[in-house]
Amino acid sequence: MQRIARPFGVILAMLAVAALLPAVASAHENRDIVGGKYHLVVGFLDEPAYTGFKNSLDLRVTDPTKPTPAAGETATNGIEGLESTLQVEIIYGDQKKTLPLEPRFRTPGAYNAWVIPMAAGDYTFHIFGTINGDQIDEMFTSSPEGFGAVKDAASIQFPQQSASTGTVAGTIGADTGGTGNGNLFGGFAAGLAIGAAGLWLARRRGTAGRRSVFAPAGAQLGGGD
Repeated sequence: MQRIARPFGVILAMLAVAALLPAVASAHENRDIVGGKYHLVVGFLDEPAYTGFKNSLDLRVTDPTKPTPAAGETATNGIEGLESTLQVEIIYGDQKKTLPLEPRFRTPGAYNAWVIPMAAGDYTFHIFGTINGDQIDEMFTSSPEGFGAVKDAASIQFPQQSASTGTVAGTIGADTGGTGNGNLFGGFAAGLAIGAAGLWLARRRGTAGRRSVFAPAGAQLGGGD
């Protein structure tokens, strides 16, 4: 029974993951442009996006008139070569920055524009230029219906770090209340001192032993008078 139950449990887990995939994919905005001539999918490459972590625009441009490839098949409806005809700006509040657009490896019609978002909140991707000679100028802003806003990385950080050193607080020197580095180097210095003292005593004893062995016999016997 256990041999049957284990594969069954694995199958259930795979089905659960598969059920979540549409929700992950839907965390992007889908839009038809130029009268339905092109289909754009826009969002962050890694979602949810967090402050201080490298991320990217996830842009996919396809031709809706061509069939969508099945899973595992090479895409034939993706529009390639747009890295030289499209421009991308990322906008946060009153700040904006141009990002280089790069084609994604072995994924026709998919493009990246790398960025490290440094503030939490809503972002806008401004995509403009031409697709096959057609002028486009589109704004995509994070929203509950589109792609997610950037979240503060502090909301998922653990454990709490020391503000002065950046090390984990309370892990070293917690029992004595002192600083961990002070205790560490103090113990190291004490160990060196003890080792040096032991080496000095060993050499002194060895020297005394050699003197007693090689001393003249007369000198040893004369000591009794």
